[in-house]
Amino acid sequence: MSFTQRLTLWLLLITMLLSGVCLWSYQQLILQKRLAQITANDQNKCEKIAQTIQSIQQQAQSLQPADDMNSLVQQIQQAASQAAMPMNHVQRIRPSSPRRLGQSPYVEKPTQLSLQDVTMKNAITFLHHLADAQPDMQIQSLRITSPRSQRSPNTPANMPETWQFQVGLASLAYLPQTNSKN
Repeated sequence: MSFTQRLTLWLLLITMLLSGVCLWSYQQLILQKRLAQITANDQNKCEKIAQTIQSIQQQAQSLQPADDMNSLVQQIQQAASQAAMPMNHVQRIRPSSPRRLGQSPYVEKPTQLSLQDVTMKNAITFLHHLADAQPDMQIQSLRITSPRSQRSPNTPANMPETWQFQVGLASLAYLPQTNSKN
């Protein structure tokens, strides 16, 4: 093998090696570019989630007991009106003291509601409208009992049955804890 053949062989080998290194570098570049795009997408998602959290926190109500009670009574009156149920069937609205949900910044505001002599249809419609009026309100408990007085024989057959309802409602409020260290 002559010197020029060896030199050509070495140059070919070096060229192939450099081509392999260039190909590997290009693959690494493409991989890093994809990872950068994924990271940018993740960052955009995180920013959107952070904005959503901030908007929820800004929309959440701070606790003001008098306003909350007035608002709740108005919502109950509106739900009763939509259910074609007279307000005198709402016998009691008893709010309980708010309680914090663990270590979270949210406070649960429970309320007990008593409905007397209400048809099943009216009660369901009433509770549906009441839950729809405030998105963070949930029905936590529902107890249905028959009225204490039995139907008299003189009661018309087409008169609808009425029931008594004990309803436990709860709504959430965003109220961050204040850590005051004096």
